[in-house]
Amino acid sequence: MLSFGLRVRVVVSFAILSLAVAAAVSGATYVIASWYLTGERSDSALIRASLDARAVNSALAAGSRPGEALAVIPVVDGSQPMLRVGDTWFTSTVAVPPDSLPADLLAQAEAEGAQQRIEVAGDPYLVIGLPTQRALFVEVFPLRTLDRTLVIGGWGLVAVTVLAGALGALLGWYSVRRLLVPVDQLGNGARSLAAGDLDVRLPAAGDPDLDPIASAFNEMADSVQTRIAREQRFAANVSHELRSPMTAISGVTELLEDRAPDMDPRDAGIVEHLARQVRRLSRMLIDLLEISRMTAAENVEVEPVDVARMLTQILQQHGVDLAIMVGERPVVRTDGRHLERVFDNIVRNAESHGAGLRCVEILSDSHAVTVRIRDSGPGIDEELAKRLFEPFVRGDQADPTSGAGLGMAIALEHAGVIHAGLEVGRAEEGGAQFVVSVPWEISA
Repeated sequence: MLSFGLRVRVVVSFAILSLAVAAAVSGATYVIASWYLTGERSDSALIRASLDARAVNSALAAGSRPGEALAVIPVVDGSQPMLRVGDTWFTSTVAVPPDSLPADLLAQAEAEGAQQRIEVAGDPYLVIGLPTQRALFVEVFPLRTLDRTLVIGGWGLVAVTVLAGALGALLGWYSVRRLLVPVDQLGNGARSLAAGDLDVRLPAAGDPDLDPIASAFNEMADSVQTRIAREQRFAANVSHELRSPMTAISGVTELLEDRAPDMDPRDAGIVEHLARQVRRLSRMLIDLLEISRMTAAENVEVEPVDVARMLTQILQQHGVDLAIMVGERPVVRTDGRHLERVFDNIVRNAESHGAGLRCVEILSDSHAVTVRIRDSGPGIDEELAKRLFEPFVRGDQADPTSGAGLGMAIALEHAGVIHAGLEVGRAEEGGAQFVVSVPWEISA
């Protein structure tokens, strides 16, 4: 079902309302003007015909011939006087032939006088017939000028109506634009806040009805910023406070591991299990410290970075065959430290949870360098893909001892610092596919 937005609905409503009002006013104006002008023309023609009939009657009474009697009548605005004496017609012009006059009109005019609108050869005329003592006087008045005036006036009113509709639409667009500015600002602010810009605030519009919206949003943003900052400080402080005892525990665990060969097999197994858990906890603390720092403001040091060379070094560190890397060797200007952490976390995730890397492909276009990293795992479903970059989220097939599920969240934070895109989905040949889009150059 077709659905229009608020802007379109308001603009269309204003346009329809303006058209309706303008059409009603224009229609009433045309009807009144037509009635008035037609009445004026009819009254003036009747007065003129009455005076001309008296003049003709006086001339005939004085002994003038019918033709001579008609000659004394001046022709005004193309009028045509006629005179019927018995069955004979006399006329000064032949614009309207006497035989084109309606018989019923002549019969009524001979009895008491009459008038009627007729058309001759497509032209409108007003015919007025008046009886005299010696003849029937008929005068024909052309109405072409009146009709043309009414037509021009009618089209003018149509144009005014259309213009009123356009002005109404323009007024509606301006009004809704002015009214929705705070709503647009609110939407943009909410999107910026959701994207991580905790400093976004809405300006006051100076309107007592709209300012409460901006004030409420700003209060919400302050509350969110305060809460996130408190949580960041809490995570950082807890992680920092745990580092010292964790370091001590790690040292003791390493000492016990060194003596494990001399221990009873059962005790050696307990030490090995303890060592794995201690290393896991240690990695978790390191990740927590890093992600708590990443959510704060980060300095960016822009430098030339050979993407292919960086990926080669990362693959070698993880013992991955370099033959899986294909594509170009672009050089971008970005912060190499952050970009390396993005790639390293993705490769580490693929090796730990994705059954190893399948392919690393490097492509580029005029906008960015794109790196597609595909693994050999079972793939990833849509629901997990939507939450994979959240802290402590892992797949169902993930090894619970391999990490706390912070690697992808950290990768996303590093990508955000250098304005790189990071997405995950299912590869065509199976397995998960991570796509990293790196701009050619960022500003420091």
